[in-house]
Amino acid sequence: MKLLPFILICASLASVSGQRASAQSYTFQTLQYPGAVQTYAQGINASGVVVGYYLDTSGSAHGFYYSAGTYAAIEYPNSSDTWVYGIDSNKVVVGAAHIVRGTVPVTVAFVKQPGGSFSQFSAAGKLLTVGQALNNSGTIIGYLQKGEQSSAVYSGFEQQSSGTTTIAVSGQADTWAMSINDAGAIAGYAGTGIVYTDPVVGFVLSGSQTTTYSYPGALQTYFTGINNKNQIVGYYANSDGSKNGFTFAGNVFTAFSNPAGIATFPQGINASGAVVGYFCLSDSSTAGFIATPTN
Repeated sequence: MKLLPFILICASLASVSGQRASAQSYTFQTLQYPGAVQTYAQGINASGVVVGYYLDTSGSAHGFYYSAGTYAAIEYPNSSDTWVYGIDSNKVVVGAAHIVRGTVPVTVAFVKQPGGSFSQFSAAGKLLTVGQALNNSGTIIGYLQKGEQSSAVYSGFEQQSSGTTTIAVSGQADTWAMSINDAGAIAGYAGTGIVYTDPVVGFVLSGSQTTTYSYPGALQTYFTGINNKNQIVGYYANSDGSKNGFTFAGNVFTAFSNPAGIATFPQGINASGAVVGYFCLSDSSTAGFIATPTN
């Protein structure tokens, strides 16, 4: 559910009041790709290199790197849209692209090497496969869509050199695997039905053990990033439509909010505790951010 649903989220939040502050202090830096209408930061590696995507004036998506004040484009060849979600310590990135296969439009996952070469992968017979994150061992996680959009079912996957494993949270209709750390712990979320109206839980899969979590009092909990210290970031949604971010460590949720926005959606966290994501402004536009811990 990270393929462009978030313009609608921001558009619905103009009247949402501020949320309680996090106990951890951060310095926030806004990211706006030059000329972009919307910017979404998605992943950050140990060196602080950020990846994400932006929307142009036509609504098409384009991937990017950001490092030390410089942006660089990432475009999957012959695609109408490129979304970049994850990056490892060697600057290998993973994402998804919208292409036409024969006469059929499909979304495929890809890996891009630092030298510029792309490799594509997709689940057999599936119209949508998304590469969401990878760790430094080369394990890739993400999700795929089964069936047509009107009756779609989503399941996560973990792809290693030995093969691909399906990830499905017991008792949930849909599962999205969103992040993986170097120990192989996977974070994501799962739901029982229509994601924006039914309950959603965050989960962590470690080995064969899956544990689900819910932000206190929230209808929906989305785990979107996990680092090598097992610190997690994500966001929640309440039944009244209000939404905002959080961090989760030691089984404790802590509110996380960019003071420049009306709602904050953390997407990734590195081992230093730097958080990336995007936030909604009062005019319903969206910008990315890097939040660096200060204490």
